[in-house]
Amino acid sequence: MSHTINVFIAERNYPIRIREGEEELLHAAAKLINQRIETMKSQYQATDMQDYLAMSALMNLVETMQGSSADPKAAEQLTEMENQLREVLK
Repeated sequence: MSHTINVFIAERNYPIRIREGEEELLHAAAKLINQRIETMKSQYQATDMQDYLAMSALMNLVETMQGSSADPKAAEQLTEMENQLREVLK
């Protein structure tokens, strides 16, 4: 059975339809995203929340790919993109 929950990410509220048992995981993921954004806010001076969201998404994907058996070339490209975004956000 599914139901809708509200998840707060980057100063916005998002209603999300989930299945039974997914609520705790989604709230934990949203908390992690918000913590990552706060960390970036203290390290970089971006002009838009979208910059922080993009960097957070990229960093999370890089970490996921590095921890999996993903194509090493793809992981290397993501790391390079992450470095480029860090430079832009400085």
